[in-house]
Amino acid sequence: MFSCDLATYLHSQGSQVDWGEEDEDEVFKQVDGHESYPEDPSVADHMAAFRPASNYFAMADELRRGSISMAGTKPYGTFSTTTTAFHLASKPSLRLSLDEAAETFKILDLHQALMEYLHRLENGTLYVVSGTRTNHCVLPFDRIQIWYKVHMQQMQYYNSKVPNGPQMLRALPPLTSCPHGLYDAVVINAEPQSEWP
Repeated sequence: MFSCDLATYLHSQGSQVDWGEEDEDEVFKQVDGHESYPEDPSVADHMAAFRPASNYFAMADELRRGSISMAGTKPYGTFSTTTTAFHLASKPSLRLSLDEAAETFKILDLHQALMEYLHRLENGTLYVVSGTRTNHCVLPFDRIQIWYKVHMQQMQYYNSKVPNGPQMLRALPPLTSCPHGLYDAVVINAEPQSEWP
């Protein structure tokens, strides 16, 4: 919207401002003396104010403490670890059975991967992409919710108290025009200790 407003303003000023040739010495005198033209075509008065960046860490903390009343919306769509905050839309993009999700996203071992994740979560072990899958598994659920986009925010690397601006990540299922799907790949370190790079 800002770009459109700026372009519209500049276009409307183009016919009103005389951009003809001027004496270069006179222009330099005006620049050095910080003087402006009587009818200054400056865009400063027409610039829209930018919205401050959201702090999903603070929002997740307030939700955890109960400072924000969000009755009936558990689990919350905003949550964080020590290094990364996530923000989901209030409604998922899709609600599918596990079989439909596996077919839609072409993830043939989705059941087994979820079972491995739940097993590791239950035992308190770190989840790694190991590739080992059990063939027979019964999950405690048969439907999942899928978000096509998620907002993610991390703390600054050299100042762990200040959050960076949030970034939007997208993941879309395979389409006929894009057989492998469309997605933004990221590496997230969920632990307070980290190695760089």
